[in-house]
Amino acid sequence: MANERQQRAARAEQMRKEREKADRKQRNLITVAIVAIVVALIAVGGYAIHQTSSANSVSGKYVPPSNISDPK
Repeated sequence: MANERQQRAARAEQMRKEREKADRKQRNLITVAIVAIVVALIAVGGYAIHQTSSANSVSGKYVPPSNISDPK
């Protein structure tokens, strides 16, 4: 009878350890997924800012206005 209780307790302990291991694995997977999503959002935001700043940049040479008098 005591042997049966010990076996049952050992099985329960083993099941608890397996459940904790599965929970830890799931938490790690969720953490990695969240980090990957955050990194992707930062990359998309950086790309969008770069594209916006590139579109607003001045291209070409500076042409002074024609109605300015010569200071000489």
